Amino acid sequence: MLDGEENLPPSLDAYHAKLIERLGIGALADILTPLAAGLAVAREPLSKTEILQLLLFMDRVEKDETELLERALLGLSGMLSTAPDPEGEVGYRLFDQSLREHILVNPEMTSPAKRARRAFADLAEKTDPPPELRNYLLRCGMDHLLEVDRKQEAERLLLDLDHLYAMNQHEVEEIRIYRYWERLGGENRAMAYLASVDKTLERQGDEDIFPKVELVSNLACAAYWTKISVPLAEKILVAKKNKLGHDHPDVAQSYNTLGSAYSNKGKYDQAFEYYEKALKI
Repeated sequence: MLDGEENLPPSLDAYHAKLIERLGIGALADILTPLAAGLAVAREPLSKTEILQLLLFMDRVEKDETELLERALLGLSGMLSTAPDPEGEVGYRLFDQSLREHILVNPEMTSPAKRARRAFADLAEKTDPPPELRNYLLRCGMDHLLEVDRKQEAERLLLDLDHLYAMNQHEVEEIRIYRYWERLGGENRAMAYLASVDKTLERQGDEDIFPKVELVSNLACAAYWTKISVPLAEKILVAKKNKLGHDHPDVAQSYNTLGSAYSNKGKYDQAFEYYEKALKI
């Protein structure tokens, strides 16, 4: 009778090791599936540190299991390629788009892919995500939220001008922001920017106040949001005059924006008036 204290013969020990391997049991096998699913769901190559944070968040590894991650990446090496991520680190991705599509529709991977999508969306919602994933989430978090239909959370983040500005600083351009709003209901939903801009302009000590509110004003003009583009530009113009003076170059920029807003509404006389004011500064 075995009570767990005996030393197994080498042949029997090897048999058990093969049995565990064949059944897909063990720490390595436990992370291969979520790793493949995470890379299939990811919107850009992920570095090792980003992958580790994702698997930590999904409770699939421990903090000190970096060697296990190395083994997992090696185990999947036949289906992976490397490419620089936007931070210049070595990133990992599936080697072909067709493989990604296959994984996402494969019945065996349906649940792992759902868990990976949910994990990315949960991370995107967090006000304090892991620092290693922050830049990725600024660039791609909105896509992950909308992918799982979390429109309320996506709208909340887009209306947070600090978050919106951080997204823009990480290469999320106005056209992408506009497309997000199109999925959320367009200008009717974006009307809430009027309150967001008011709240931001009331703050003290933030050197980036004007760039943040101007991002929204420029977005409104570029998107032809004629209901809010003029009031937004007017609010910002008044705030700049009060803080910077009437002859500051940034005030001229706001005159131009206000002129464009009126032009989009077909009010060309008012547009011309503000373009002229800009030229006089």
